[in-house]
This record gives sequence, structure tokens and C-alpha cells, in this order.
Amino acid sequence: MADIVEFPVLEPKADFLIGPFEYWPVVLDGVMIPNLTGQRVDQDLVNLIVDGRFCVCLPEDRARDVAWLVAHAMAVSAGYTHFGAQEKGRPFATKVLEVTSQ
Repeated sequence: MADIVEFPVLEPKADFLIGPFEYWPVVLDGVMIPNLTGQRVDQDLVNLIVDGRFCVCLPEDRARDVAWLVAHAMAVSAGYTHFGAQEKGRPFATKVLEVTSQ
């Protein structure tokens, strides 16, 4: 019976633990978004989960847009000028560029 694989015996988990769950951190522009994770529901749908508590199920292309908006909202609420800002010392001193015809 060489073709029989014996699986390891798992220790019983504590009764207050649930799972395991599969989720992945969300990364935009090479930056991992804190407190934002995702789960693939099926081939076209993705769950976005904020802070492990709030979930929305979206088509994958819309989930990217929502993740971008959530990333900016969380950055601004943390005192940064925008998602990707390197410092938050001057949150209301957003640099702007004026384009004129002159």
C-alpha cells in the first residue's frame, strides 16, 4: 500500500477560533493599503473588506476603482494630503500646478 498518503493529525482548535479564511492585502501603485483586504468570490466578483468589518462585493474592475477611493479616503483621514503622500506634516498644503495659456 505504498500509494496511501497519511495526512498529519491536526491539533484541535480552540472553540472561539473560526476559519481559516483566505484573504489578500490590497496593493495599489506598489503600496499595500493598511486595513484593506480582498477575497475573490468567483471569477468576476471580489469582496473588499475594510478593517475586517465592512465588506462590499463588486465586479473586479469596479473593485479597483473603489479600492483607489478607499485608499485616498483613509490617507486623508490619517492626515495625509492624498494616498501616496510621503509626509503628513502639512495636510492642507497640497501642492498644485496652475496651467494657463500665457
